[in-house]
Amino acid sequence: MTEEVNPKAFPLADAQLTAKIMNLLQQALNYNQLRKGANEATKTLNRGLADIVVLAGDTEPIEILLHLPLLCEDKNVPYVFVRSKQALGRACGVSRPIVACSVTTNEGSQLKSQITSIQQEIERLRRRFNNKCNNNNCNMKLLGKYVDKGMQGSVTLMPEESEDMWHAYNLIAEGDSVRSTTIRKVQNETATGSSTSSRVRTTLTIAVESIDFDTQAQVLRLKGRNIEENQYVKMGAYHTLDLELNRKFELRKPEWDTIALERIEMACDPTQSADVAAVVMQEGLAHVCLITASMTLVRSKIEVSIPRKRKGNVQQHEKGLAKFYEQVMQSILRHVNFDVVKCVLIASPGFVRDQFYDYMFQQAVKMDYKVLLDNKSRFMLVHASSGFKHSLREVLQDPAVIAKMSDTKAAGEVKALEQFYMMLQCEPAKAFYGKKHILRAAEAQSIETLLISDNLFRCQDVSLRKEYVNLVESVRDAGGEVKIFSSMHISGEQLAQLTGIAALLRFPMPELEDSDDDDDEDGAAGGDNSDSD
Repeated sequence: MTEEVNPKAFPLADAQLTAKIMNLLQQALNYNQLRKGANEATKTLNRGLADIVVLAGDTEPIEILLHLPLLCEDKNVPYVFVRSKQALGRACGVSRPIVACSVTTNEGSQLKSQITSIQQEIERLRRRFNNKCNNNNCNMKLLGKYVDKGMQGSVTLMPEESEDMWHAYNLIAEGDSVRSTTIRKVQNETATGSSTSSRVRTTLTIAVESIDFDTQAQVLRLKGRNIEENQYVKMGAYHTLDLELNRKFELRKPEWDTIALERIEMACDPTQSADVAAVVMQEGLAHVCLITASMTLVRSKIEVSIPRKRKGNVQQHEKGLAKFYEQVMQSILRHVNFDVVKCVLIASPGFVRDQFYDYMFQQAVKMDYKVLLDNKSRFMLVHASSGFKHSLREVLQDPAVIAKMSDTKAAGEVKALEQFYMMLQCEPAKAFYGKKHILRAAEAQSIETLLISDNLFRCQDVSLRKEYVNLVESVRDAGGEVKIFSSMHISGEQLAQLTGIAALLRFPMPELEDSDDDDDEDGAAGGDNSDSD
């Protein structure tokens, strides 16, 4: 029986590309540049030996392979799915099915040009899909919304890209009920008394008790008890639902609030997408990031060992640098969609960014990378203290970067936080953080801009969540602006260090500072009384 290609198999090669890949695999076998099996492919990736990874789209269950695309993304190795594991096995020179294989690196190999050609075709295949998604506004789909005036009801959603899973994570809370399709292992007993097991697809509704979000795999796992009759799962039995891309789910809450409904609107808005990319680098280390309105995604981490520049060893140093720059450039080509991204920041200490920029555009002219040449004006070189992700903070606060990013969505949160820090330094009576101070300022209707982390709305305490929701509504009713920061955005991480909530006030309230002093004095006085007793 022929297995169907799993919808998770992306990118999937067409017939023409599949023929070229199968031909390459047969030749790689003759040149001893082929490793067969998922375990061997994983080893070659971890050791930096893989040039291309080929996966079978009809693998069942396909989950046994899904760690490989993540590893390929991390190692900057092109990967592609083909339709048949049987055909993949034949191309690898064996009669049994093969679910994965890798073509390994060999600098002096005669297959070098053929490997490079197929790598480029795989990247073009990925870009065609990304462009198609961009043209079709691939965002969370709202398939149904049934919320009455009493804020009771349900919504049906279908996530279509990785950021949608982050929105789903912020929407679903413990105590909600979620209905979706899942696979359940079922034990069947035959007439002779022997038992067999099979995997069946069924639809379950569970009352959510725990939530786990895998940010790397972009999978949301919900654990809870089944609350509807099902022929395979008993009422009250525990089950874990995996919410994934392109799989719809129905979410029902005991009570919907304005924050949750706003989250749905934001997730389904086609204008929400990654419009800033950043490369923070130093010699031998680089992070390629996409900065969206909701989160900072590290799409690739590049690490290359570069020999030191010694007398008589200059050539090895330059060769190592060229290899490093090539990997960073390929990562930009792979992960940055220039149809959406308006600004690409290249940041580093010293002259690393300038050397990489020159190398990249020399190669773009040589290899005719039109996507880079046509978008040269979008690149901006800025200083960073290191090549680690945390350097993004100083990069995004650079005045030149803020000006360049002025028409992007990510700039709003960065600018608001910068204004808060400036006000805290210049007029501390108009800038406060911490729940106690913010609630008192809201009572006085003095909040001009409220900065609040979405992490506060994920608290398990329903009454505490309602308190934060009421705070947001009261600020808006008083004419104030509310900015909800994502805890996965670099600016959200900074806000978390200020208790997750802060505010800029319309007028000074020094009495808030005085109240702290009074509390300290009362505490000290109470301590003295207890001692005298």
